[in-house]
Amino acid sequence: MAGVDLEDNGGTEMMGKLDEAMRSLVDSSKYIEIHRDMLDEYIRSNSIPSDDASKEYTDKASRALQAYNESTNTSKYASNEAYRSFREEVWEVNHPDDPLPSLFPDDPDNEGEEGDGEELVVAAAKISLKCPLTASWLEEPVTNNVCGHNYSKEAVLNHIRSNLAPNKALERRVERHIRKLEEENLRSQSQYTLIM
Repeated sequence: MAGVDLEDNGGTEMMGKLDEAMRSLVDSSKYIEIHRDMLDEYIRSNSIPSDDASKEYTDKASRALQAYNESTNTSKYASNEAYRSFREEVWEVNHPDDPLPSLFPDDPDNEGEEGDGEELVVAAAKISLKCPLTASWLEEPVTNNVCGHNYSKEAVLNHIRSNLAPNKALERRVERHIRKLEEENLRSQSQYTLIM
């Protein structure tokens, strides 16, 4: 990784530019996500476009982007997995045994770098080099994207395989729920007729 090489060679100015580029990438990804989510919502709504659909879309997108742009660095970047991983790898070059300090200590909402309550990013956590399932050194380390814990790949796969059991009751419940949603969707579609 370029950031690790720059940190190794003391390229502070270039590291700043690389960090800025990484934040720009996170911002661009968020902009795309906002537009994709809005388009998906429009498609799911099955509504007939109004004459002002383009203006409505543009206004709604502008409000969402403005809200994102006005949020703090902590809420935008500290909980972003790619940015966080980038900063952790760079930090570990010169501080292999120290936890990553707070990324944005001056942000007003920086209290342990918590986001909106759905994700918790711990500012100073030591990463264990041992697998919690085997208590041995990590082999082919993998990270759980939900909780952030690290495991040896084979150990976690074996753990998952050995602890899975079919849940027929839940399967039937899901099937009933899907059928109910499909029936409601058919009923709502039959109430509207398209005039050409």
